[in-house]
Amino acid sequence: MKACILRSDLELPVQRWITSCNKFGIKYEVVNLLSNDWQERIFNSKCNFYLACPPGFQEHLKRVYDEKIFLIERTMNKRVFPSFNEISIYENKRFFSYFAQTHNIPTPRTNVYYLKEEALESLQTTVFPLVAKTSIGAGGSGVRILQSIKQATEYINDAFTKGIKRKNGPSIVGRSKISLIKKAINDPKYLLERLHFYRTFNDYPQKGYVIFQEYIPHDFEWRIIKIGESLFGHKKVKIGEMASGTKLKQYDAPPLSLLDMVDTLCNRLGFDIMAVDLLEHDGKYYVNEMQTNWGQKFDFLMEINGKKGRFVKKEGTWTFEEGDFNQNASFDLKLQHILSVLQNG
Repeated sequence: MKACILRSDLELPVQRWITSCNKFGIKYEVVNLLSNDWQERIFNSKCNFYLACPPGFQEHLKRVYDEKIFLIERTMNKRVFPSFNEISIYENKRFFSYFAQTHNIPTPRTNVYYLKEEALESLQTTVFPLVAKTSIGAGGSGVRILQSIKQATEYINDAFTKGIKRKNGPSIVGRSKISLIKKAINDPKYLLERLHFYRTFNDYPQKGYVIFQEYIPHDFEWRIIKIGESLFGHKKVKIGEMASGTKLKQYDAPPLSLLDMVDTLCNRLGFDIMAVDLLEHDGKYYVNEMQTNWGQKFDFLMEINGKKGRFVKKEGTWTFEEGDFNQNASFDLKLQHILSVLQNG
């Protein structure tokens, strides 16, 4: 078995895949999809499967990467993991809003306006507060809560002139400045990647459209992660008006009905590697985002009564299995699942 790692603009996910390939004895090569010779490299590769590293910082690079993944999977008929469909909604809130409506996914009501006059007119019937989002922007960096017509009007005017910039710099909520400095010193690659990440915020503002989403009152977000048959869950704790980007986690056991909902949804859509963020209000769950790539603060994604583990379904019942399943930022488990899929045809 040989894997082809499809590099984008970041080094870290490539290193994660390489670490996992070495652990499972999988040969590999790396092809940079941003390079000019990418097609020739793919045509000449003798790989059994392809491991994606979708970018999530710059909208134009995200678009280029997605286009090439589409050709690799759909035209060249290569096995890509995560799949094109999973990648296409990653860090693309504009497209996800259309995808969710098309597939009847319960989400907060979302509108995308490409006409300035239409966006301004919509404010006359808008209920505030209103959530404004940039299409790309992890960790809540592109999210603003607008409280009035005046704020929304200013936001629209900016969007159709100078553009909307995402929040810049690391989130220090729940972390000390000393801990951030220590991490940067201990991991120079991480520091360089973060500096590149924050620089792009200023270089590429979003212009020419706005994304407005209904505000759903909530105290936290559930994050449910599916990697093959393994499911994990924890709460993203809200600080101020948002839970996204706070980096504060609460490790409670997720409701089994929520596991059922996410598992059924992902199976219906053909998603095997997916993090689903959900808001709960008045007894209903709303899917806020779906991301095939996610940040992982610790070496575990779920902890119940002090025990790390996962949920798997056995004879139709969700069962908690204790163990370390999220080493190497869960890339080991991802590759383990991918190998199982390939071996089973």
